[in-house]
Amino acid sequence: MAIWRTTPASLATPNAPDAQPSGLARVESLPIEFIPFYWNTPWGSPNASEADRLWENINTAHGHIAIDHEFAAKNHWPSSMDIPGKPGKGLYLLQAYHQLHCLRIVRAAYLTLKRQELPIFPSDHVLHCFDAIRQHIMCHADNTPLYGLGHGIAGDGQLHQCRDWNALRDYATKNTACFRDGKPGMSFEDRFGVCDDGTDGLEERGPVLPVS
Repeated sequence: MAIWRTTPASLATPNAPDAQPSGLARVESLPIEFIPFYWNTPWGSPNASEADRLWENINTAHGHIAIDHEFAAKNHWPSSMDIPGKPGKGLYLLQAYHQLHCLRIVRAAYLTLKRQELPIFPSDHVLHCFDAIRQHIMCHADNTPLYGLGHGIAGDGQLHQCRDWNALRDYATKNTACFRDGKPGMSFEDRFGVCDDGTDGLEERGPVLPVS
């Protein structure tokens, strides 16, 4: 497995052509915002009816985008499949939405076992998602120092530097592939051609502090 590492000089100018390997897809930087992370939120509520509603409302298919093949090639994006009914456009899935897709699957698998219900997803898909989340965490290597007070809770309410999720959602909306999650009996081609309303179920993230 090859790992491309930067030098101090390339880190100083991360947008310079020689600061990136040729196989890395070039994308625009998202705006920065500062958000406190909390130990207890409705997403982790033991109240199943409350938490399940939030997780089930996440539309990870919103992250599928349609991009011109010419633009993709110019910006070092790997070649991707053609979108049915959209000549010249390739289908891509934004990484953050893939991670959310996997997180939903891992949560569903855990709750299925806890509730002693029949498995919803194949075990190989669940295991892939565990590893996909591991790779993503290691890739970003967040070195925020979390405070602790000796009560088993780390960093409650502490500020984090984040990328603007609203900007990512808007980008996906602007370039939508009009792709939806599949249902039993639905062909892959049938999943195209129905656009969502521009929401992904994550419009409310909690308090956000402005960049000073």
